[in-house]
Amino acid sequence: MAKRPATPSPDLLNFDGPYLIYDTETTFLPIYDRPSGMEGQPRIMELAALLVDRDDSVLSKMDVLIQPDDRDPK
Repeated sequence: MAKRPATPSPDLLNFDGPYLIYDTETTFLPIYDRPSGMEGQPRIMELAALLVDRDDSVLSKMDVLIQPDDRDPK
């Protein structure tokens, strides 16, 4: 039996926006039982975002490549 898609809440449909949609790309998945600043943990490599209005028109956008620092944090 196929699953039905979730129906958005009526309150969300009344929001006039704008909406911020963002995405991050990392080097790999984290080691969850280790501290986030530990050597070998993933780092963010890219950050992208779109600001869109209710009609899905793009108001603003950004895409940034990040050079992660491989040194231990101080």
